[in-house]
Amino acid sequence: MRTITLELLRHGPSHNQLLSPLTPYLALCDNHAPVTVNIPFEHNQFLHRLTALTYEFGDSRIADEQRKFQLQDTGRELSRILCAIPGLTAELNRHGEDSNEAIHLRLVLSASELALLPFELVLAGNGSPGFGQPLLLQNEAPVCLTRETRRVREPQLAWDADAKVLFVCASPPGLAPVPVDAHLLALRRAVDPWVGYFRKGDDAARRGRVEERLRVLTNATIDDIQAACAEGEYTHVHILAHGVTRPDGFDLRFGLALHAPGNGGGIDVAGGDRLASALRPLLKPGRDGFARPLVVTLASCNAANQGSVVGAGASIAHALQSAGIPLVIAGQFPLGFAGSVELVETLYDGLLWGADPRALLLDLRRRMHVLYPQRHDWAALTAYASLAPDFEQQLRRLQVERAQRALYTAMDHADSVLTEFLPAFGGRSDPPPDWTPAQKDQAFQAAVQRIEQPWQRMQRFAAEAGSEVEIRGHLASLAKRRAELVLLALRLIGLDEEEQARRREECRGFLAFSRRMYAECFAIDRDAAWAAVQQACLSLLLEPQEQDGSQASPVAAGLREKEVAGLWKAAWFQSLLDAQGSDARAGWALGNLIELPLLAVLMELPADEVLGAGTGAGVRSEARWFAEAESRVDELVRRAGEFDSQDYSTYWQLQRYAFWFDDINFRFGRVVQHARALLARMPTPRRSRE
Repeated sequence: MRTITLELLRHGPSHNQLLSPLTPYLALCDNHAPVTVNIPFEHNQFLHRLTALTYEFGDSRIADEQRKFQLQDTGRELSRILCAIPGLTAELNRHGEDSNEAIHLRLVLSASELALLPFELVLAGNGSPGFGQPLLLQNEAPVCLTRETRRVREPQLAWDADAKVLFVCASPPGLAPVPVDAHLLALRRAVDPWVGYFRKGDDAARRGRVEERLRVLTNATIDDIQAACAEGEYTHVHILAHGVTRPDGFDLRFGLALHAPGNGGGIDVAGGDRLASALRPLLKPGRDGFARPLVVTLASCNAANQGSVVGAGASIAHALQSAGIPLVIAGQFPLGFAGSVELVETLYDGLLWGADPRALLLDLRRRMHVLYPQRHDWAALTAYASLAPDFEQQLRRLQVERAQRALYTAMDHADSVLTEFLPAFGGRSDPPPDWTPAQKDQAFQAAVQRIEQPWQRMQRFAAEAGSEVEIRGHLASLAKRRAELVLLALRLIGLDEEEQARRREECRGFLAFSRRMYAECFAIDRDAAWAAVQQACLSLLLEPQEQDGSQASPVAAGLREKEVAGLWKAAWFQSLLDAQGSDARAGWALGNLIELPLLAVLMELPADEVLGAGTGAGVRSEARWFAEAESRVDELVRRAGEFDSQDYSTYWQLQRYAFWFDDINFRFGRVVQHARALLARMPTPRRSRE
């Protein structure tokens, strides 16, 4: 997405100024020459214009015609202002032949009175893409407009991979109810891919799992918001409340109608400054710094309306961004109930997966324009954004991390469903459910269905040009786990022979995919010995067998056994070098040096040729290899504190050798007992399977 920065400046402080045709503003667009522009409105005149856009005249035919006229006329007037900036017209036309290129127009404002102007209504001017159409709806060069306060520094705030949402809703007595249920349902669906497993009918477990990702504050007071933000590190805050006017000295401003503290049932109108303080309190003792959500969305009327500008305050959205919140999305005109639900569905379905919020705003604005023609919710949508310079790179990492977490969660669901069929599940004494094989398989397939969406995302990331080795490595590991799930289901669900044969082929398909991913990793990075080890392992595992179960010529992915042995030797000597260090590579190397002896036994490699003569010379090769693996296990356990994840990764790989690789290839039965002996020397990992 190409970025254009337009900044409008004037002399003096940001406050204490009304709109006036006499006030000159300096317009700076990227590196073009500055120009002076004037706003052709008196302040009261423009407030009268906006009145028609706030639905204050009701829903009569005359009121609707006046609203539509003001939409068009205000858009034309704003177009004249922007057309007076030649640099902006030039930049908007500097799009390439690719008509799908989107433009991010950053509107940086230093004068608070300019926030009163609904730039989102602007029509494309003469010489601009989509002449005569709303600039933010035309398709020649799609434009996403975001606002930014000049007082806010671009934060170097990493977008946290562990998403947690706070839903704040308030509907004090005397005001119309807000669509809490619809918003809650949309948020619940959005967080579902990351909600851990709970048994059906266990309400306490369900609430606990959901609250790990989504917390709801009903009948919220400003104190409730502050306490919740101080206790939990929320990445996203969604606020559903009415916007109401509030007096501020001689000014009239807009605030959120929250519940008053206590049991009086009154209304507490919280302005932007108070809400900003509540969202960014000092964290509870034991944690340093202040709370700082990444995204705040306001589904309320007039949340982005500036109100009077005589005082130093600003609109709610303006104030929240000034307080350091990177992205605030609100409505400068009243949002319809359906439009507010569309906002939460479209934004959170994308934001939690790491989608670019600018692209989501483009989509949301168009959806609102199509779905709700009787309203102008598309024009009400306002975004205040202050994004880091490396924001797109952060998004890329975030998308991968969110997809990985969703995959881990989905596979845990499938694991847990299968474990339900075992006796004494979770330490309980009641017997497993008395289900038929068809019912068991239906429950398992429902859990597996959760895997598909993040799985497809990870495959897409791995297929992209320049994709990192790490992504392919994660996908390869997850493919092994998918194969394991299929095999475990075969053991626990009584299926007919035809279906069992089909599932076994499915299992081998996941293993073949995993091998291909590891091969690509090693082709990209020849220092990735771990990838060579897994490629060799899976090549042996997938070697074809004769119908009588005897071993056929061991060929996998076009590799002869001597070529697999070549992979083995390359990985062995590389791992010996890496194991001498003290970083993560040393941890992976030790894991390799534990697994490679098992493969050496399967390939009948002579230990004396590799390990050399010594105290073990003359001992049967198999015994020497297992002794070597045991010594490396002891070293990994002793040095476990130096590493992050290598110890439990090795543990779960040994589990495969010990309990199910021999079900794929009987040849691996030769090392089953030894793999179990190695597992007995390792502590059970504290971390869950990832």
